Amino acid sequence: MAEEKRQEESSALSRREFLAATGGALLAAEVLTAQAEITTENVTFKSGDVSIGGFLCRPKQDGKFPGVIVIHENRGITDYIADVTKQLAQAGYASLAVNLCSRKLGPDAAGGTEQAMAALRELTTEDAVKDLGAGVDYLKKQPFVRAEKIGCVGFCYGGRMSLLLACHRKDISACVVFYGRPADAFPLIPNLNAAVLANYGEVDGAIPVAVVKELEETLKKNGKTCDIKIYPGAGHAFHRPGGNNYKEDAAKDAWARTLGWFEKYLRG
Repeated sequence: MAEEKRQEESSALSRREFLAATGGALLAAEVLTAQAEITTENVTFKSGDVSIGGFLCRPKQDGKFPGVIVIHENRGITDYIADVTKQLAQAGYASLAVNLCSRKLGPDAAGGTEQAMAALRELTTEDAVKDLGAGVDYLKKQPFVRAEKIGCVGFCYGGRMSLLLACHRKDISACVVFYGRPADAFPLIPNLNAAVLANYGEVDGAIPVAVVKELEETLKKNGKTCDIKIYPGAGHAFHRPGGNNYKEDAAKDAWARTLGWFEKYLRG
């Protein structure tokens, strides 16, 4: 059930007008300056006996929308992740950022803290996949969601979890990865149903180009739909505005690719 509800309004652009106006990119401080009307709320749902928090955004108008699970970095739900979730709603999706700090810190746990990072270090992969799956189930039950059209997108730690979630859930139609370590997903790729888009940096010290190419080869060898791009000169976390590695041209292009991918595989 919803615990707290907030509404945000601005100029009522259509989804396509919004995408054209923003270039399909996350524009840091400008992200909310020209947007469709959306509704946002903090929600709580169950993963087994555990209460999990989430930040849910959707277009304000009536109708059913494809759903997208947003998976945060190793910092929890920060303002950056909240902005990503809002922008997906502005683009016409019901988007849910799942708070994976919930098991250790409660469903209202704030992101961007040392406590949040410690909680995520202690969270097992099994529990993370379980809690994200509970988010998928919650999203699919909402009356404004097209339950047969669910996608996921994640960043850094969340990029890894985005691919793992898609490997565990046949009901994920489109998966987007931003510089997530892929190695532990390799054995699970035969189970994958989703079309996979992945964005990596050429000079990411944590994820060598050879590993990214291995991911692409493994996906193709297993007959999976995929589009992998390595951005020249980009490092890890190149999409996060204000971060040390933020690279504007790569960030804008990768986000435009993300919206295009969801447009193709969640609206078809």
